[in-house]
Amino acid sequence: MLLNPKFIMKGLYMGIMMFGAFHLTKLSIALFGAGIASRLSKPKLVRETSKLHSNNYFTLPFVFAKKHYLMKMKKSEKDLLEGVILDKKLEDQLREISYAIINRKKHYAPCKNMMFYGPPGTGKTLFAKKLAM
Repeated sequence: MLLNPKFIMKGLYMGIMMFGAFHLTKLSIALFGAGIASRLSKPKLVRETSKLHSNNYFTLPFVFAKKHYLMKMKKSEKDLLEGVILDKKLEDQLREISYAIINRKKHYAPCKNMMFYGPPGTGKTLFAKKLAM
């Protein structure tokens, strides 16, 4: 019976089907888990964002209240570059950018896309964070 070609072919067929079913199930579970994780967890590359993220659903009302409170506080143009030491010419350029960003809602203007470049340690990230706040 073990040397019967039909039995051997059925055994190979069943082995291949079980192998395929196992790996298909494993891949499906991994993809499903990655989809759930991407919807519920904080993205890996995004460290600071305006989007509300929390692993604990009970803290979301507090996170929302904090964001709402910070949005209510009016930031003036003079507060924007507070604590940033810059060259006068560069400070004027950055103030012009910051005025445009702050006043864009008043004038129903679209957001500007900006790209900061330069050597490390020159304050690009610091200004972007201040501008985002």
